Amino acid sequence: IPMEVDLGSGRTAKSVSIGKGFACVILDDDTLKCWGANSKGQLGVGDATNRDAPAGPVNLGSGRTAKTVVCAEYNTCVLMDDNNIKCWGSLQYSGYWKACAGCSNSGTITTPRSDALDLGSGRTAKVMGRGKVHTCAILDDDTLKCWGPNSSGELGTGSSGYYNDPGWFASTVGTINLGAVPTSVSVSPTHAQTTCAILTGGAVKCWGVNSGGQLGDGTTTLRTTPIDVDLGAGYTAKIIETSTATTCAILNDDSIKCWGSNSGGEFGIGHNLDTAGKTTVPLPAGRTAKSISMFNSGYGPCAVLDDDTVWCWGTWGSLVPTQVCITDDDCAAPSGPPGPPGNDGSPGAAGA
Repeated sequence: IPMEVDLGSGRTAKSVSIGKGFACVILDDDTLKCWGANSKGQLGVGDATNRDAPAGPVNLGSGRTAKTVVCAEYNTCVLMDDNNIKCWGSLQYSGYWKACAGCSNSGTITTPRSDALDLGSGRTAKVMGRGKVHTCAILDDDTLKCWGPNSSGELGTGSSGYYNDPGWFASTVGTINLGAVPTSVSVSPTHAQTTCAILTGGAVKCWGVNSGGQLGDGTTTLRTTPIDVDLGAGYTAKIIETSTATTCAILNDDSIKCWGSNSGGEFGIGHNLDTAGKTTVPLPAGRTAKSISMFNSGYGPCAVLDDDTVWCWGTWGSLVPTQVCITDDDCAAPSGPPGPPGNDGSPGAAGA
């Protein structure tokens, strides 16, 4: 059952990100608060103590505020108002590996460092995507860089070389060859390391793990470099999300298509059998999608529709899109006067 979170007197939320057992929110004053699990210092408040209520604000540095926050398994990353990125939590996946020479894999960063991540000489970030252990950013020069483990080609370099620091990636690899300017990037939040990017004009390229066919090329072959995704004649992507073995996109007509594994009912078509090709999710009549979020296969996606209602599907509760009752009124039965009786004399339906 949805529960209200106390963000502080007079404060409201602009965006929220959920990691493994914890969450962070950017407030209406562009400050950041986090709560939940904190074993690696991922809440950014200077310790490793779990919190059952929002803690903070997180100190991002003098005068710095948050534009985007992404939470992973044991890390939090923030794209700040100066277009630099800071990450904290598990040192191993923080992006500060080179900056912390001699640190151990088990090290933690419990509060944001004073220095931002090294994205390359003079470079800043426009868009950021974070997975369980790897991160990607579209930079101010419209190039894409990724860093972290690369055992499955999720960094898109054409090899499995490990680049745990964005500066290391920049100086060694340079950029990922997409053949066009990227506008957004989605990184799988699970062990199945898959990365997808939307390019200018709405074309999609994906790479990395393909165990469920989530790269959309009709195979389950791992890819270490970006490949084209065919969305169908006339279709382009506006938003894309990828999870353990499934990818879903909001298309230019505001419909949702999903591909890959349907083992958790991610396609919303009433069963959890895999189907070939890309499947259109059956949204309520007349409704279209504004945003979509995915976490892990088996939990299924959730989408905000054009009327600002939230609908989710998957084996968590329903194999077809079902409205989430955020407030008592959202899913209340009609309460107006009854309609006229039926032809057989039966009572009329409840009024709206």
